[in-house]
Amino acid sequence: CSLAPTMQRLQLAKTVQRGLVRGTAVRGISATPKNRGPATDEPNGWLFGKDPSKPWESEGWEVPYYAAVGATFITWVLMQYRPQTSIKVWAYEQVQLRKP
Repeated sequence: CSLAPTMQRLQLAKTVQRGLVRGTAVRGISATPKNRGPATDEPNGWLFGKDPSKPWESEGWEVPYYAAVGATFITWVLMQYRPQTSIKVWAYEQVQLRKP
C-alpha cells in the first residue's frame, strides 16, 4: 500500500517536532561532534600565539584577498576620473557656453 511511506514520514516529522519542542535532540542528529579537543590553545606568552623569532608565513587566503582589495581601490580611483557622458553634464556645459 502507498500509505505506509507517508505514515512513516508523518511519524518522523512528529518525532522531530517533539524533540524540537522539548529542546532535546533527536537520536542520530547532533549539532556538535562527539570527540572535541580543547576549545582554545594554551597561552604561550606571545602576541596572537606567534613566535616572533620564526619568519612570517603567508596563508593561502592572503594573496587573493590583498589582490582583490587592491583591484577594488584602483577601480574606484579610475572611476573618479572617468569621462562625464551624462546628458545633464552636456546640457550644463552648453548653457555655460551660451551665457553672455
